[in-house]
Amino acid sequence: MQEIVLIAWGLVVAGQDFSKRKISNYLTLGVVIVGVLWLLLRGVSFNGQSVMSVILGLAVASLLTIPGYVTKTLGAGDVKLLWAIAALCGLELMLGSFIVASVSVGVIFLCSTGLNMFLQYYGREWRPFYWNGQKRYIPFGTALGFGMIIFVLKPDFLGIRGSLAWLWQ
Repeated sequence: MQEIVLIAWGLVVAGQDFSKRKISNYLTLGVVIVGVLWLLLRGVSFNGQSVMSVILGLAVASLLTIPGYVTKTLGAGDVKLLWAIAALCGLELMLGSFIVASVSVGVIFLCSTGLNMFLQYYGREWRPFYWNGQKRYIPFGTALGFGMIIFVLKPDFLGIRGSLAWLWQ
């Protein structure tokens, strides 16, 4: 049942960030609050991770995203979304989601840049990161949402499941 809820939430967040380039605070901070309350009431995270896994997940999520927010490469919604993933699912799933999102956004950027260089060579121009003259960014929240879904469906996707457990045992 938890998997269905996490997948549905991930799809809603990914869809909202992709279509509006903004993630609602209800979907991020609201979920952080729900995750922390669940942890306090049940003693484990929403998907069964330990308290220490959630605490480490929140700390690592902050270390990974705050520098990006300060340099304006990540939005506040992306920071809060990674906190929400950490609060609900702990360190391993949060870290896996971040890795998948970072790699996928990097691949999209490199492919688009390469295609643009190829087209410019032939006198054409394709500007995927501009819309009506305004600069647009690749929606990182969408990639985080899908990264989380991948790890909910296949927890051992990158082989990190259980490898970080020594941190909180």
